[in-house]
Amino acid sequence: MLPTYPAIAILAAASLTKWPLRRPKAVWARGLMGLYTLLWGMLAAGFVVAGVILLWKSEGQLNYGALIAVFGALPLVLYAFWLLWKARRLHAAWVIIAAAVVVHAGIFLTVIPNLGLLQLAPRAAALYDDYRPCENSTLVSVSYSEPSLAFLAGSNTKLLGVPKAAEYLAANSSCALVLVDRKDEAALISRMLEKGFALTEYGRVTGLNYSNGHHLDLGLYAPARK
Repeated sequence: MLPTYPAIAILAAASLTKWPLRRPKAVWARGLMGLYTLLWGMLAAGFVVAGVILLWKSEGQLNYGALIAVFGALPLVLYAFWLLWKARRLHAAWVIIAAAVVVHAGIFLTVIPNLGLLQLAPRAAALYDDYRPCENSTLVSVSYSEPSLAFLAGSNTKLLGVPKAAEYLAANSSCALVLVDRKDEAALISRMLEKGFALTEYGRVTGLNYSNGHHLDLGLYAPARK
């Protein structure tokens, strides 16, 4: 996608500065333009309030910083579309850019830091730190391969599939813990039972793997010989 952005930016700049704006005379064409403008207006307004809604739905909190961003950006969006209605496209572009800056500041400064749904790796690493059995313990992650997890949990972190994870846990049961999603638990437990080990659950973290959009329910387990 990234190589296409400069081309889109050039077309947008040309449409604002070089191409004349001609209002269509046909009624159906004016209707289509109005519908197109309404659609983008709804999308812009939705983007302005998306951060506040996501924070409320996932965390149950209403962040005042995010609200300030909404009330700062929404009037700018409305003003930009009023400028478009008046055929002042260049002025509208500058106003909508200002609105985008306000919205992104709100998202990155207030929404994302408070969105536990996306903080899966830090919470998983914190759970591991609470229960690590040795000073140089190893965390084996079966279902979650985000590089940030390896960075936060230490260089001993191993990202393995179920068969290799079971082999490693059986060979290093005293100083290893395993992080596994609920969908892979049955397979891992079965493998460990074949090797004479059970798994003891220490805790769970849930959230969204933003790399692929998958929701994960991760359990932290310790192997114990039966």
